[in-house]
Amino acid sequence: MSRLIAWAGRIAFGAAIVLAVGFGGQQALASSSAVDCPFCDTDKDCWECCPEYGGDCVQNFVCVCL
Repeated sequence: MSRLIAWAGRIAFGAAIVLAVGFGGQQALASSSAVDCPFCDTDKDCWECCPEYGGDCVQNFVCVCL
């Protein structure tokens, strides 16, 4: 029984590591899209650097992709 519990624990730990690495990679890719267009005047300017969903031109004149 203890072998089964140890085996299940290793699988759960490995799955948690894989999920954490995958989530971190996805967040890194998502956050890099705001760097492509560092200056904007209007939200329309953000369509050039955020073509898929557009973006918002925030107060410091940086596009934040949606």
